[in-house]
Amino acid sequence: MANESANGHLHYGRALALFLAAYIAITVLASGVSMVLDASMHPQVQDDLHSTSHILSERLYPLLNFFVRTGFGRIYFGDRTPPPSARRAEALRVGLLWLGLALIVDFAGFVVIEQPFSAGVLDLDVAHFPWIYLIYLFVFSGPLCAAALKARSLRALGQPAAMQDAAAAMQDGAAVQDGAASEDGAASSGR
Repeated sequence: MANESANGHLHYGRALALFLAAYIAITVLASGVSMVLDASMHPQVQDDLHSTSHILSERLYPLLNFFVRTGFGRIYFGDRTPPPSARRAEALRVGLLWLGLALIVDFAGFVVIEQPFSAGVLDLDVAHFPWIYLIYLFVFSGPLCAAALKARSLRALGQPAAMQDAAAAMQDGAAVQDGAASEDGAASSGR
C-alpha cells in the first residue's frame, strides 16, 4: 500500500467514493442556493430552467464546484506525501476520472431520466453555456488544485521537493523490504 501511495497510483475506491460525496454535496448546495434565490425573488416563470432565480444561481455553480471539488481532492490526498511528480500524475488521473463520471452522471440525470430539471442534449450544452463547461473544468481541475495546495503546504513546512522524493523512495524501499522479509519468513517457517 505504501508503495502505491509513493508511486502515485490511483486509488479507485477512494476516488469513486469522494466523487459521489462531492456530487451529493454540490447537489445539496446548488439546490439550496437555488431555493433561497427562488424564495427571495418570487419567480414569474413556471418553467424551472428559465426562471430568473435558476439563471442567477446557475452562475454560482462553477464557484461552488471549484471549492467543493478542491476540498474533496484535498481529502483524497490526505496525509500521503508521494513525490511531486507522482502527485501531479495522480491528480491528473483523478481529475480525468471525476470528469468522465460527471459527464456520465449528468447525461443520465439530466437527459435520460425524466425529472423537473430534465433537458435535451442540446439544451444541456447550449442553454447552459458557458456555465456547464466551467463546472466541468472545475470538476477536472479540483484534484489538480488540491495537489498544488498540498505541495505548497509541504513547502511551507520546510519540505522541499528533493526531500519529498527521498522520503517517498525510502517508503518504497521499506515496503519492498517488508514484503521480502515477510516472504522469507513464510518460506523459512514452511520448511
